Amino acid sequence: MRILVVQLKRLGDLVLTTPVFAALREMYPSAEIVLAVAASSAGLIPLMDVDQTLVFGGKSSDWSTVLRGRFDLCLDFTGTDRSMLISALSRARRRITYSRFSTKPFRSWVYSDWATSDVARRHTADHHTDLLSVLGQVIEPVPSHLKRSAPLAPKLPQPYVILHAGTARREKYWEASRWAEVADWLQQEHRLSVVLTGGTSPEEQAHLQQIHASAGSELRDLSGKITLVELADWIADAVLLCSVDSVPVHLADAVRTPVVALFGPTDPFHWRPRFAPSEIVRQPAMTAISTDEVKRAIRRIRALPIR
Repeated sequence: MRILVVQLKRLGDLVLTTPVFAALREMYPSAEIVLAVAASSAGLIPLMDVDQTLVFGGKSSDWSTVLRGRFDLCLDFTGTDRSMLISALSRARRRITYSRFSTKPFRSWVYSDWATSDVARRHTADHHTDLLSVLGQVIEPVPSHLKRSAPLAPKLPQPYVILHAGTARREKYWEASRWAEVADWLQQEHRLSVVLTGGTSPEEQAHLQQIHASAGSELRDLSGKITLVELADWIADAVLLCSVDSVPVHLADAVRTPVVALFGPTDPFHWRPRFAPSEIVRQPAMTAISTDEVKRAIRRIRALPIR
């Protein structure tokens, strides 16, 4: 049996789809699972517990591989025209997506089954596993799971905290001076090394440089210097991740690293970590989050070796 899983959304959605892979392994132990992802999420491929991966978008796409695939089952988690076309070309006997997409053009021709899930009332990972209800499976919270390879690079010998200040959305930024204050507090009062991570966009790099300029202590900066697989490896060995609402929060949850997550414009109900020790700090706007709130949240995570 060959199963095609179509998840063309962003990095966080892909990590929160991994409970589906675990469920499919249990339901169909001998099945081959093929994952279709967007080119922007290709960096996570080595961490996915699947047998083959197809990439769509960017310079090339694996359309011919889909056509040659001979799939038995197709699960479309995305609901876009591109994911619909991939599902149609899979020629799977059963092609499943959400009922909320049923009124879109051509969907009734492509899909054989519709799953009902109220996305507004479900954590994103649970919304994904709801698609399996059509197959007779009712699955409640299943942890995310990443394949972990051997350590990829030498880590710091002493306990370290990762601060992930970067994000693709400007409204999720926290004040640079406040990140710097938390970094100094962790290093000076708790003797923890601080590692800064983030992306390569000019705006994000400028934000990270502001943090460096405001900090009174040295920060190890890995932003733009490591892959997503390496980031997951660093997070797995950290004593804490403190991050804005971004994919590192989901990576930390998957590897059970304690996490303090800062939420402003996005709803933590849908994206919060659930299996790692965690604290949520939320205000209507990121600018309203104080350093004292973040420090208290860090103190509440008892697993941390801090005073």
